[in-house]
Formats: sequence, structure tokens, C-alpha cells
Amino acid sequence: MKDITVYDQTLTLLPEKAVWIKSDRILVVSDIHLGKITHFRKAGIPLPQNARMKSLEKLEELVLRHQPEVLLLLGDFFHSDYNHDWPVISEVLHSWNLPEIILAGGNHDVLSGVHYSDAGIKVKAEFHLGRLIFSHEPLELVEAGYCNVAGHIHPAVNLQGKAKQRLRLPCFHLSENKMILPAFGAFTGSSVVQIRKGDKVYVIAEDKVIEYSTE
Repeated sequence: MKDITVYDQTLTLLPEKAVWIKSDRILVVSDIHLGKITHFRKAGIPLPQNARMKSLEKLEELVLRHQPEVLLLLGDFFHSDYNHDWPVISEVLHSWNLPEIILAGGNHDVLSGVHYSDAGIKVKAEFHLGRLIFSHEPLELVEAGYCNVAGHIHPAVNLQGKAKQRLRLPCFHLSENKMILPAFGAFTGSSVVQIRKGDKVYVIAEDKVIEYSTE
């Protein structure tokens, strides 16, 4: 894990591809895409059945460890239309007995409001904490003095070793007024980020979060 400060707010970057805000007891994750494996298996794509709930199990480990007051989901929580994974997910969410679960709705969050409500999830376009604005997709315009924390892009960097082997690793990407979180879920893919002067990149390597030199 690694602590960083964004506009006087301490964010702990977790190797599980999540952010812990201890001062407000908020756990932030993005792009879990639960139900994706079942969705693709129904379409005839042979993804492993035993991996269906892997991401939910990983999230549960974080919830039990940190005991958040707010679980903040930055979009694409459930991958697509309703399937038989949703009742299981809803039951697990209720078992955590969290004070508040907030979903900043993403492009894949297409379930009816009733399903989210029954699972104890409040759906909002954005969530504000001090000078941090949380959303699923990065905002086009961010007011001066604020930082937009978002997902959607699934950021990663390519690393090259001395033997010219290449490795793509997920990362947290912090620019002047935006911070993009890595995708939390398995089978989500990634997109290599364009790093500009002044950006900070924090790479996830197994159980560590390491600041990546952009020079």
C-alpha cells in the first residue's frame, strides 16, 4: 500500500486495486464488472465458471479488513443485464451490513433501479468529498482546485526488462486534476495510459504499490 496526498486528503492506494480513505472510512473501487463471466458464458464464450465470484470475494476481504462506513463503487459494478449472479451478489452485500453503499453509475450499470435499491445500493452520478469529485467516467471539465477521481479507462503501463521482455501492469494514474483508478475486477482488460510531464503513476506489482518513474 502507499499513502498519497491529494488536496489535503490522504488516500491509501491498495495493491488490491482499491483506495482506502481512513479519515472518512471510505473504501473506493472501480470497474468490478460482476456477472461478466456468466454473461459471456451464456453467449458461448468459455470463461472459467469457478472464477465467477472471484472479484466479489476479493472485495469482501477488503470490506472485512477495513470495515468502511461507505463503500463507494465507481461504476461498472455489474457488467450487463440481469442474470442469476445478481441475487447472490445482493445477498452478500446485505451480509456485510454496511452503513452505506454508493454507486456512481457507469455505462455498464443497466439494471433497473429496483435491483440496486433491493441490494441496498444508492445510485448517484457523482460523489463529493471535500475537493475530490468521484465519478465513473473522467469528467471533461474539472473546476480549478478540485480533483476528479474516476475509473472507466482501466489504466496500465508497459514495462520492459533488460532482456526486452514486456510486462503490462495495472496502475493508478494521477495528473494535475484527475486520478484514474485501475479496474478492480478480473477479466476486465486494460489500456496503456499516456503519461505527461508532471503526472504521477503508481504501479501495482503483486502485493505492492510502487511509484513509477516517468523519466
